[in-house]
Amino acid sequence: MELRRLRYFVAIAEQGGVGRASATLHVAQPALSRQLRLLEAELGARLFVRHAGGMTLTAAGEVLLKGARQILDDSLRLASITRATAQGRSGELGVGVSDVYCWHPIVVSMVRAFRERYPDIALRLMPLLSGDIAARVLSGRLDCGLVFASEPVDPRLLRTPVLRDRLALAVLRDWPLAARPALRQFRDVDFIVPARDQSPRLYDLVIAELNAAGLVPERLHPASSHTAALGLAAAGMGCAVVPECAHLRVPESVVVRRVAGLRVPIPIELIRLRGNASPALARFAEVVKSRAGRTTQPD
Repeated sequence: MELRRLRYFVAIAEQGGVGRASATLHVAQPALSRQLRLLEAELGARLFVRHAGGMTLTAAGEVLLKGARQILDDSLRLASITRATAQGRSGELGVGVSDVYCWHPIVVSMVRAFRERYPDIALRLMPLLSGDIAARVLSGRLDCGLVFASEPVDPRLLRTPVLRDRLALAVLRDWPLAARPALRQFRDVDFIVPARDQSPRLYDLVIAELNAAGLVPERLHPASSHTAALGLAAAGMGCAVVPECAHLRVPESVVVRRVAGLRVPIPIELIRLRGNASPALARFAEVVKSRAGRTTQPD
């Protein structure tokens, strides 16, 4: 069934006759009558009873009227959504982000600004470690992600600087710490580190820093997220190597401290595939770039 014929049919039903519908639609009566006959022939059903006062619907016509209105409403809605998606005003966006950065003020301001500007785009945040985010972006399972800038360097990715952080240690609050603790003081201590299979570059940098400070921990506890690392630290399983911004949300029994000798900077970038033509992604990248340029602080 053509949408045009359904529109004509609905107009005839609502106006109670071809003549009145013709005036409303600005379509000649003979053409309108012909389209109605073609519709009845296509359906094999009589849709109207004609009488001196006009036209009334048959039982089949009542059924068609209800369905036709729904189809026409749906077609208008679909056209609107399609145009909005093409213009980057609607759609869905999957964004990977390390869990501790979900509540970082810069990231929060970006999400808020994007939501205010594009309320019809469904934004889905996925808390993951950088290596996992990069793999999902490269495979197309995520549209984009906020990752540790050194992982991975891949020519297929577009990169936008977002913020700078540094590594710190999360320890139990009641641990005796010097006023200015140094990494070398944490001997004979288990360390909780990022899982290598999910963030290999960060893992390697952390181990290199520990070794440079003369530390070769007997036991390393891999954590699949920074939140998991904080939880293990709260359970007394060791010191957790986490981004300094983890202090924004830690268990009550844990404190995050910057320590001398742990010098790994954590530049965070937005990554996305060069070939991803999603208008919604382009809008998100614009917001990220504008907010990052306004709020990122130097190391």
